[in-house]
Amino acid sequence: MIVYKFGYGGSADSPDISPFVVKLETWLRMSDLPYETRIGNLAKMPKHKLPVALIDGKLVHGL
Repeated sequence: MIVYKFGYGGSADSPDISPFVVKLETWLRMSDLPYETRIGNLAKMPKHKLPVALIDGKLVHGL
């Protein structure tokens, strides 16, 4: 199983501009889950917010 993490995108000194995306990425690294980072499109996201993870074909987002 691989997790796809959708975020805003980072810069040279930050993995992402959103602290919530950084928090998700940190959790994924600490749990040793394989993941790939993708740039998210807010218009296609269920709540028009990021981060979102794609796990086993299902979009998982915060409440």
